[in-house]
Amino acid sequence: MRRKTAKPLTIRGITDADVAQYRAWERAMAGSEALAVAHQLSEVMSDVRVANVDDCWRQIWTKPLYANNRVPVGESYEGILTPLMQGAWRTIGLDKEVYFVSHDGKGRKAENFHGAAR
Repeated sequence: MRRKTAKPLTIRGITDADVAQYRAWERAMAGSEALAVAHQLSEVMSDVRVANVDDCWRQIWTKPLYANNRVPVGESYEGILTPLMQGAWRTIGLDKEVYFVSHDGKGRKAENFHGAAR
């Protein structure tokens, strides 16, 4: 389909130049391992425009496990916690009688957090 105007096509901020650059990258990466990995990752990621809370939780709850850790350590934590975390967003932090963590506001060190399981 040919456009009948000389003005650049803009769809939600995407211009003809953006599309041309995307196509050039697509051609350059065709058959590459990086593109195959990107496609694999896109299959397991949720589209945030239509994702529900469970979809989002499934993808974000593991993130703190990898912070300041090596990948094998994060993976081991994830393996241990996975059976407990499905749908846990519904109950975490609701009942202070079960488990309560407080922060005294003095920084990020462990001694500034206080918790108790009851």
